[in-house]
Amino acid sequence: MFDQKGRFIVEDYSRKSTFASFLPGICGEMGIPIWCFYVNRGQAIASFGSESKLNSIMEFYPAHQSYQKTPTNGFRTFMRVKGDLYEPFRDDLIPKMMYIGMNELEIEECCSQYGIRTNVLYFTIPEEPIGALVRKVTITNTTTEDLEIELLDGMPYVLPYGLNTDFMKSMGQTMKAWMQVEDVDTKLPYYRLRASTSDVTEIEEIVEGNFYFTLTDNGEKLPVIVDPEVVFEYDTSLNKPIGFLNHSIEELYAMKQVVQNNVPCSFFGKRLTLSPGESYCHYAMIGKVERKDILRNMGEKCSRPGYFEEKYERARSLTEELCKVIDTKTASNIFDAYCKNIFMDNFLRGGYPILLGNDKVYYIYSRKHGDLERDYNFFYLLPEYYSQGNAAFRDVNQNRRCDTLFWPYVKDYNIKLFYNLIQIDGYNPLSVLNSSFTVNSESIEEAVAQAEDGWDELRQLLTKPYTPGSLLKFVEQKGIRLKGSPKEFLDHVVSLSETNINAEFGEGYWCDHWTYNLDLVEAYLAVYPDKEKSLLYDDDTYTYFESKVLINPRIKRYTKTDRGVRQYNALDVDTKKDVLHNELRTNYGEGDVYRSNLMTKMVIMAINKFAALDPYGMGIEMEGGRPGWYDALNGLPGLFGSSMAETYELSRLLDFLIRVTRKYGIEVAVPIEIADYIEMVNSLLSQFNQGQLDNFDFWNEVNNTKETFRDTVQFGIEG
Repeated sequence: MFDQKGRFIVEDYSRKSTFASFLPGICGEMGIPIWCFYVNRGQAIASFGSESKLNSIMEFYPAHQSYQKTPTNGFRTFMRVKGDLYEPFRDDLIPKMMYIGMNELEIEECCSQYGIRTNVLYFTIPEEPIGALVRKVTITNTTTEDLEIELLDGMPYVLPYGLNTDFMKSMGQTMKAWMQVEDVDTKLPYYRLRASTSDVTEIEEIVEGNFYFTLTDNGEKLPVIVDPEVVFEYDTSLNKPIGFLNHSIEELYAMKQVVQNNVPCSFFGKRLTLSPGESYCHYAMIGKVERKDILRNMGEKCSRPGYFEEKYERARSLTEELCKVIDTKTASNIFDAYCKNIFMDNFLRGGYPILLGNDKVYYIYSRKHGDLERDYNFFYLLPEYYSQGNAAFRDVNQNRRCDTLFWPYVKDYNIKLFYNLIQIDGYNPLSVLNSSFTVNSESIEEAVAQAEDGWDELRQLLTKPYTPGSLLKFVEQKGIRLKGSPKEFLDHVVSLSETNINAEFGEGYWCDHWTYNLDLVEAYLAVYPDKEKSLLYDDDTYTYFESKVLINPRIKRYTKTDRGVRQYNALDVDTKKDVLHNELRTNYGEGDVYRSNLMTKMVIMAINKFAALDPYGMGIEMEGGRPGWYDALNGLPGLFGSSMAETYELSRLLDFLIRVTRKYGIEVAVPIEIADYIEMVNSLLSQFNQGQLDNFDFWNEVNNTKETFRDTVQFGIEG
C-alpha cells in the first residue's frame, strides 16, 4: 500500500515483526553523506553518523539490540498536556503509521486521549558542505478546543566527534573524561572530545565536531539542554524524564548544566498553545562538521523561511532522477516501485557512474553493505563531495554487471577494472578502495592555471593522487578563487589526469569472485557487438594485480589434527611482505609492468581454474582459505571443500574462449611460464584420457605443476 507520495505504508509498525533498513545517504554530487539506520520500533532511527560506525552520533548497535534500545536511546519526545506526561511513539497500543520513501522516512501517531497527532519526518540534507540528518517534528491539535502543551524533544545522549565507538563500548566510563559540549549559549551546541584518546606522548587537539540544533518553522533557534541529569534526574534508565515531570520548561533552562566529562544529551523545549486544527513544527539538524565557522554559516543559512522544505523536495527528487533510467510503468504499482528500489539498492553497492573530464568514468554513492543485520561488515562513506565508499571485489563486480546496458558510456571501464585486478594465479584482492586520479606531470601547470590564486598550494596537492572531493574540499578550505565553476575546474583537472584503481588483499582468496567477470564482457558485447574483436585482441594494456600474499603449497596447507587431516594455513603472508609494487612485473619483479590483451588474461584465468579442480574433477577447490559468497560455509576450506558453481562458470568461460578462437583464428600470446603450465597440464590430461592416470594421480600431478608454476612466478615473470 502506498500513500500519495508513493511511499510504502506500514500500519501499527511497532507491533509488526521487526525489520531494519536505512536511508541511502544520497546527498548529490556536491553533498556530504550521512549514514542512517532505522527499525520499526520507537521513533525509528536506531543509529547514524559520519564516515563509518566508529564515528557514530547515535551509537551503532546490531539489529537485535537496536530493536531493544531504539525506543529508549533513540529520539524522544515528551509533552506535558492536561497535567499529564505524554510521550508519542512509546505506547504500542496507540495507532501508528510508518511511511517509507526512497530517501526519507516518516512516522505518525494519533493519540485520541489527548487529541494530538505527532509526525516525525527524517531525511539527509542534500548538496551542502556538511553532512546532516534532518528531523522535522510536527504536532497538531486534533481536538475542538485549545491545547496548552509543554514540549521537550531530542536525544538522550549524543556521542561527541573524535570518539571511537569501539572505545565507547569497551571503555565508555573512561571516555567520558574527554567529552565536552561547547557553544551551548549560542544555540549551536558543538560536541567533540577535547583531545585524542590514544596512549601516546603526542596528543592532538580535535577540531571537528558533531552538532545538533533546532529551529522552529519561522527560523527561531531553540535553546538546548545538554546535561541528561537535568531532564532525567535520578532515572538513569532514561525511562522517565523525572526533571521534566517536576519542573517547567523555563525552570529546566534555568538550571546549571554539566557540559564536560559527561555523556551529553540534546533536548529542546517549547511552550505551545495550539488552537483546534493548528500545528506546530520544528526542524532539528544533526550531523558532523569540520569547523565551527562552517556550522555558524549553516545555522544562518537554514534559518531562511522555506529552506528545509526546499531541501526535502530536493532529497526526494535526487533519487527519482537517479532511478529514472529504470522508470517502469506496468499495471502493478508495487512492481514499478520494486524496480526502482532494487535498482537503487544495486547502485548503492556497485556505485553510480558519472563522467568527469568528459571521458573518465567515476563511481559515486557506493559503499559496503554494513547494515544492522550485517554488523560484521565495516562500511565507510567518504565525507566529501563526489563521495565513494569501500567495497568488496565480489559486491562491486556483481552489482555492475548491467551498467553498460543502463549507461552505455561506461563502455569497457569495468571490464578493465576487474580483469586488471586478476592476478597471474587467477585470484584477486578482496577490497576495492576509492578510485583516485593523478595529474600527468607535464600537465600540472595547465591544471594550476585554472585557478586565480593559490597556485603553489595547488601545485603541491596535485603532485599526489587526489579524489574529486578532496580536490574541491582543498579549494574551499584554502579559499582559492577559480576561473570557472567548481565543476568546470574539476572536469579540466580530471581531463589532465590518469585514473588510479586502488585495491588491497584484505583477507583470504574467495573461490567465486572471478565468476562475474565474464558477465561484464557479455553485457558490453550486448551493447557493442561490433567491438568483440577489438575488445579481446586489440587493447594490450591489461595489467595483473600482485598481492603480497601467496597461497601455500599443499605440504604447508595440509595439517594432521586429532580429527583427521585438514586444510589449514592456506596463506603465506611473509614471503612477499616487503614487495613495494602491486602490479606484476617482468624480469621476475625487477622489470617493467607486464601488459597483455584481454584474451591472454582470460586464458590465464581458465588454466588456473582448471588446475584447481578437485580430485573428482568436479568442483573447484577452496584452496585460498575462503569459500564462495556464503560466509556461513567458512569451515568448508578446512574440510577440502570444492564448489560446483564455479565449475559451471569455468565451463562458460571455456565455451566463450573456444567460440571466439574459432571465429577469429588469432593466436594468443602468453608469458613463457603460462605456456609451460598449459602444455604440462595438457600432457597430463592426455595421459588421463588414455587411462595412464586415474583421478587422484591426475589431480596430484596437476597440483604439482600448479605449485611449480606459482613458485616460479611468485615475484614476477621472465617476460
